[in-house]
Amino acid sequence: IPSPFTKNLTYFLVYALIFASLMGVTLYFSNLLKRPERDFIKYRLSSEEILNTVPSGILTLSPKGDTLFANRSAKEILTEEELSEFLRFVLEEPSTLRGEVKVGGKTLGYSVKILDDGTRTVVFQDLSEVKKLEEERKELERLAFLGELSANLAHEIRNPVQAINMAMELILSKKVNPDEQLLKSVMYDAERLSGVVNRFLEYAKIPELRISEVKVAEVINRAFNNVVMLYQGNYNLRNYVPPDFIVMADGTKLEELFLNLFRNSIEADTREYIDVFFLRPQETMELVDGYLYTAKGPTVIVRDYGTGMGSETLKRAKELFFSTKKGGTGFGLAICERIMKAHKGNLLIHSLLGKGTDVVLEFGIL
Repeated sequence: IPSPFTKNLTYFLVYALIFASLMGVTLYFSNLLKRPERDFIKYRLSSEEILNTVPSGILTLSPKGDTLFANRSAKEILTEEELSEFLRFVLEEPSTLRGEVKVGGKTLGYSVKILDDGTRTVVFQDLSEVKKLEEERKELERLAFLGELSANLAHEIRNPVQAINMAMELILSKKVNPDEQLLKSVMYDAERLSGVVNRFLEYAKIPELRISEVKVAEVINRAFNNVVMLYQGNYNLRNYVPPDFIVMADGTKLEELFLNLFRNSIEADTREYIDVFFLRPQETMELVDGYLYTAKGPTVIVRDYGTGMGSETLKRAKELFFSTKKGGTGFGLAICERIMKAHKGNLLIHSLLGKGTDVVLEFGIL
């Protein structure tokens, strides 16, 4: 029979073993529970370190607009005062997810991502230096353009001026009699000089648009009727532009655009017809050079069936002062393109030698 001492010792050892086992299990589960917390903290620290290396400013905002996180670049790009001003702007424009804003003399480009719970993530960059470089580039391009323009204008003016001077010298020296042919030659050069100057002034003038609702089909018909009166020949217009196609535009400028295009078509010896097609967005059409064109927006295509253009001529067709016509000033298509750009549109040219030319007018939205 075991003694009471032995029995108590046995109970003590059993209870101690049970207690130790429970402690071991408790510690094990405690470690399991603490591991996600440690992993989360480690992950958070790792994420913040990564975000702090990003050169763009990154902000996380609560649904109430409180700043939950701001990376290092955000604090370097903006002072506290500028950051507050920027956040006020972002929170006041909840529907704007991407844009630019001026803050403290800086131009910031930003984007906003709104999560399901209302939390916002804002990513922004300081575009001030980029904008400055862009302005410098535009200024250099403008100066280069003016230099080229001046050289071409001087060339175009010099030729008729020299011809007039030579004729005047011959007349004054009495080496020739000022017969009708010589005087006609002088008049031709004088008119050509006047035409170059007037067309240049017309091109150089910044278009001042008088915007109103314009029925494009009516403008096309009116421009064609005015042009054909200036030329001898049987020319017909097939106008497929719907009568209800209306754009917000300057009607006078659009008429000038089509006058130039129809004049070019007739002088390119178009065969009997000039067609004007209309495409709605996503409609397609095969152009004269075989290209399958898909309209991005409302599009008008002026097609002639004249001589067409070779590849080299086509490359320079919209170039100022470039013309293959005798006495041409090279302003027509340049002015047409400028009118389209003033209306937020585009002018494209497709042509094939011996088949004809398509002038594609992509209308923008004003």
